Amino acid sequence: MNKKGMINQILLFLSLIVLLTATVFIIQNNNSNDKAIFNVESLKLYNENYSTISTSVSAEKEVQPDYFTINIGVKEETNNIEEGKKDVAKKINSIRKKLLSIGIKSSEIETLNFNVYQNYYWINGERKIKNYTVSQTLRIKSYNLDLAGKVIDEAVKEGANNIGSLNFGVDEKNLEKYKEELLKEAVEKAYRQARIVADAGNLKLKGIKKLDINSYSYVPYYPVYKTMAVAEDSSNVKIDEQKQKASISINVIFNAEMK
Repeated sequence: MNKKGMINQILLFLSLIVLLTATVFIIQNNNSNDKAIFNVESLKLYNENYSTISTSVSAEKEVQPDYFTINIGVKEETNNIEEGKKDVAKKINSIRKKLLSIGIKSSEIETLNFNVYQNYYWINGERKIKNYTVSQTLRIKSYNLDLAGKVIDEAVKEGANNIGSLNFGVDEKNLEKYKEELLKEAVEKAYRQARIVADAGNLKLKGIKKLDINSYSYVPYYPVYKTMAVAEDSSNVKIDEQKQKASISINVIFNAEMK
């Protein structure tokens, strides 16, 4: 290779690494709290312009829960362990039967735990056994959302005195469906915002070069519920309703070229 040819090769190589970075555009969407940050980069190569526009966007939607879960338990203090176990078992069986009678399926009820432990007191620096605590807890998972309040109400009537962990959840298959819907919405939003930048920079979009999902989240609903005085002719439990939300955040890089 002669000297002139070598120089041409060097110049060609240098032209490949020339990168001109344009102004960073920040666009605030007035209809949401999302901020989209765009970077436009142009590379001149063999007299053709290749550009990219990158944007970060998010989308969210309210989702309908599919099921509720709750722990229903009985806790008793007793001086006789065997008697305490019988009393607790009797109440748990009554609760189970009542739940079945109002529409909870047998497969939706499971025994979560059964515990027996000692309670102590101190006298003259010496620890003494006061009595024993016997407890048993059932976990209910039901797809009949209308029964959530009634489960608590009827369980209390049958002797339940340890109720907690009430929450509403969404099945995995529906979470995946919501993810797909949100991803589509976010990509459409990214396209709209990238077109604004492209028009401002006299560019034309040429499709997606790269897409990264930063996060996809769903926050289960843990309602506040209040147990009221027991009444035979009315429900005792009020559950505060609240919408649940799923959200997604993505980064998208678009190919673009000069108009």
